[in-house]
Amino acid sequence: MNDRDQFSQDNLTPEGFKAKHATRERTLELLRQSNHYIPDDHGDGGFLYGDYLDLCGREDETLKLLLKTGTLRPGRGRYIGCNLDQKVLDHNAEHFKEATETGMAVWVQGKWANVVTDLARYPNLRVISFDGFNAVANRNLARIRRDSLNLAAATYRRNGGVLLVMNFCLRGTSKKEVEDHLREMQAWKDALCPGNRTQPEHRVYRSKKTRMLNLWLPLGF
Repeated sequence: MNDRDQFSQDNLTPEGFKAKHATRERTLELLRQSNHYIPDDHGDGGFLYGDYLDLCGREDETLKLLLKTGTLRPGRGRYIGCNLDQKVLDHNAEHFKEATETGMAVWVQGKWANVVTDLARYPNLRVISFDGFNAVANRNLARIRRDSLNLAAATYRRNGGVLLVMNFCLRGTSKKEVEDHLREMQAWKDALCPGNRTQPEHRVYRSKKTRMLNLWLPLGF
């Protein structure tokens, strides 16, 4: 599993970091449209009621955003950061010490496939974010997507709503392969959850040299 610390503010150009961070901010904007985001009484904020599962990096930028915006509250919502490298997780537990001690951040060691295969492991998921670097042109793309799709489908059926976010690179990828990928994901979503108010969307961006494709699939809201 890649260390997403490569995509922190210290390791990207200002333009690259802005492009990458815009995808995190869009995920939060879409989450705020779901039934699992609870507005505060005074109307200028709110919080996630449930869990946010994510491939995490060292001093993870997504968690920083969730904490900065007050989206996580003790006893209400959790960020579940997954990484294969225990040293990254140990560093995060110390860096985000307050969030870890209050239960707003949980650190899980393992491969993404192993973490998400147990469909009942995290019953309160609201966001599933596979922020990886696999290419859309990868011949094993269907298998790579499968675990995230299966977890999202099970979570949607259980909870009535979930936001699935998938990030792939476009290295060596043709226009047709991108179109096929987007069409297949739209068909999967429509078969599982037709008539959503919030529609799928995608964005091509460049945080480093390689272009990336971020896809948001809202289910049930």
